[in-house]
Amino acid sequence: MSTEKNTDADRTIGRAAMNDTGGKEQSTSKVGMDEKTLRALHRDCALKLERFIQEAGKMCDLLAKMEEFPLSRAVRSATALAGRKEEVALAAYQEARRKFFESAISPATDLK
Repeated sequence: MSTEKNTDADRTIGRAAMNDTGGKEQSTSKVGMDEKTLRALHRDCALKLERFIQEAGKMCDLLAKMEEFPLSRAVRSATALAGRKEEVALAAYQEARRKFFESAISPATDLK
């Protein structure tokens, strides 16, 4: 078995996973730009995931504190608003994840 194949695969996976190569590889400006774009997409994806987690946590806290039933109109409104915020945050995360994933696996990010 050739270790060279594994090394190339590891480099490709590492680049997609946003691992820093420590400047050991020379890259063309196109690949360098793609790496910069991938890093920005990764950061955006991570931030949107954090936001979704925050909104989901708020919703769980709100639901856990419900003690009186039937719910008042104010509590129902607050719960509906929290649910909408959670859904918006989820959609934003999913879109950021899709963009990051598609860019990470695109042929332009392969090392040659």
